[in-house]
Amino acid sequence: MTTDPVAKKLIEDWFVKHDAPLTATSANVSGLETQSTVPEVLAQFGDRSALITTVVDDGSRFGLPSTVVRVNDDGTVTVLRESAIRAIDITEACSF
Repeated sequence: MTTDPVAKKLIEDWFVKHDAPLTATSANVSGLETQSTVPEVLAQFGDRSALITTVVDDGSRFGLPSTVVRVNDDGTVTVLRESAIRAIDITEACSF
């Protein structure tokens, strides 16, 4: 769960309204550099930014992007994007 107060409020409000969790990863195109402002994010999506119907602009964001993993059907874990949490640490934590 995020410690960011704006993101936390959005998640909590979503859960109350929909009785379901809300999850998301960074707002950037896969494989491209993480952006920190709304105009940068929209520019990265190019023409596809027209498909984005809602943006909550709480100012610039800085810091490392999330580490993203996939838990496979067989229970193994694949690191899709390594960042603050290293792949080796995830692998070791999941080796039980």
